[in-house]
Amino acid sequence: MDEGKMSRRGFLEAAKKTVFGASAAVTLGSASAIVGPLAWDASQNKWNEEELSERTERCREELRRLYGIKIGLSFKDFPPVDDIQGGKLHAREIRSPYLRYKGIEGIKYLLSLYPPELITAFLKEVRITDGLHVEGGMMDRSAGGTIDYEKKILVTNIQDVFQALHAMFNNVVPSNKVHHELAHLFTERVPVGEWRALHPGVDYLGPFAMRVKKEEVPQGFVRAHSMSNEEEDQATVVEILFSGEDIYSKYRENPIIARKMAYLEKWYEKISGGRMNAQYWSDVRRGNVQERYWDRK
Repeated sequence: MDEGKMSRRGFLEAAKKTVFGASAAVTLGSASAIVGPLAWDASQNKWNEEELSERTERCREELRRLYGIKIGLSFKDFPPVDDIQGGKLHAREIRSPYLRYKGIEGIKYLLSLYPPELITAFLKEVRITDGLHVEGGMMDRSAGGTIDYEKKILVTNIQDVFQALHAMFNNVVPSNKVHHELAHLFTERVPVGEWRALHPGVDYLGPFAMRVKKEEVPQGFVRAHSMSNEEEDQATVVEILFSGEDIYSKYRENPIIARKMAYLEKWYEKISGGRMNAQYWSDVRRGNVQERYWDRK
């Protein structure tokens, strides 16, 4: 056999080592991304619980001072919601002091993207929980949040194995869910006729929308949940407005969604007294709206 060539068996053995070596590296990397943050979470809870409690209260107090809103960390006594498709809501309280603090810190940052007077006018309370589930009714499903249309919203933290890693990067609360629930409050008075005119022949499916597969969602809707009713259609489009330049540009290629996006940008400009104008939306897409942005306006 030519020594310059590798036997078929030798090649297969080398390939196997390469593949399994790469797989092991990925597995080890994933494990580190989970175990490291979890260890940090546990250490913070064990040694810094008192400091975390103080930080949490300072953050709550700042939100009360800025917007006059209350921050809750329990699902208990949350007012009845509008329509849960005949099901019952269940939620868990966040047990980790570290994740509680990071959740409130995340809410503080996301609210800072809006003019303070808009938040004050439309929002009274935010609840953060560790998961939210609708049991019974049309179907059992998890949910990212809910509202009671009495200026109160409830959102969940991120539900995956990388939860503690998300917390380290200040995004334990999913930003799209917060913008979605706030949108329900901000768009409550959007005229139905005007909205439907943006999507001629639109047909909403109510609770049956959740049964539509991703690949079956028709043009003009962001996702299946958008097909439930006007309110969910509007809220899912608002998510896109806050999702960055790349995602925004992608959806602008859809003419129906592009009309909805333009309408809601103008609607937010209207309800904010002109502060959320074209320049603001450009800044949002480019990531230029940070804390204290409104102090300069």
